[in-house]
Amino acid sequence: MTKDKILNYGYDMRRTIMPKWIGDTVSIRVSWIERLKEYTSQEGYNLGMIMKFIQKGLTDPSKDVFAKDCLKEPLSAAQQWVLLNIYLGSEVPEILRKKGVDENAPEMLELPKSFLNEKFDPLEMMAKMNPLAFMPRSKMFGGKSESNEQEAPSEDEEGDLLDS
Repeated sequence: MTKDKILNYGYDMRRTIMPKWIGDTVSIRVSWIERLKEYTSQEGYNLGMIMKFIQKGLTDPSKDVFAKDCLKEPLSAAQQWVLLNIYLGSEVPEILRKKGVDENAPEMLELPKSFLNEKFDPLEMMAKMNPLAFMPRSKMFGGKSESNEQEAPSEDEEGDLLDS
């Protein structure tokens, strides 16, 4: 029988190898990630459906294959959050990619007040919201991966972000 591996994450969304008795962690089972992958491969990549599936304990009563309860206890809010971030931290599925359309970044009608703050750093804000998005897969899953690490835009590229 295959053993269901447990991955531990800190509240800062960084994966840790420290046992939970040393520090506060959020535990995620690899089987949860696999069930989520199976669900999206069969039901599609609708973000609302994915979040609802996670919130309902990895079940979807409207789908026969996923209607049966699969967890002994409900997922905590932190486990739901980490699971969603792990899943979304991977690459964009091929079926969702639309080259040309994905590169169009529509301007906001009204800028958020925090944006007008002179200390505003969008990359720092994004890293705080989802550190997995800025972490190479090799660090996230502990395995080796090719050098696909994302780099921060150069100052020339950052200048392109603001037209005004």
